[in-house]
Amino acid sequence: MNDLTIELNIALLPSPALAGRLTAVSEEFAARYPATVRLADSASRLSLAPHLTLYQVPVPVADLRQLHEGLHKIAQAKVNFTLACTGLAYNAGEASLEARTEAPEALVRCRAA
Repeated sequence: MNDLTIELNIALLPSPALAGRLTAVSEEFAARYPATVRLADSASRLSLAPHLTLYQVPVPVADLRQLHEGLHKIAQAKVNFTLACTGLAYNAGEASLEARTEAPEALVRCRAA
């Protein structure tokens, strides 16, 4: 069991109204471009809830306790920051639409913690 790895994804979930708008954009792009990943589409091969991934990393199961402690520390810091979308891009490798953002200094510090 110690050689198992999980994928850690820390993401922001939008309001229901924004999630609906993002789903509509996902459908529009899927009609024009090959799309492996679609938002809120139960009929597609891979469907995800609308979200903005802040951080993604593989974590060995053996390190989960340390990970939990680190995430708890970050959550207790209650750092506020603002994200702004600087554009959208098509990721051909994953056939998905991705929002581009500038990472605010507070987010960079959280990632380093």
